[in-house]
Amino acid sequence: MKQDLFLGIDGGGTQTKAVLVGQNGAAVDHSVWEALNYNSVGPAQLTAVLHGILSWAGGYGTPAGVGI
Repeated sequence: MKQDLFLGIDGGGTQTKAVLVGQNGAAVDHSVWEALNYNSVGPAQLTAVLHGILSWAGGYGTPAGVGI
């Protein structure tokens, strides 16, 4: 049975962490990205990092929910 996945994103001024979590609360995968803080990086990098994270997560299927 396929489980729903949920994507959590912790965007900071030096790095961004993303985690995919299954319905049971266990981490399925995680990754580390460039900074995501708008005041530090501006709109172009913010957009690029979010796009990259969503593409990475999409490799597992469409997340049922996203928290930033």
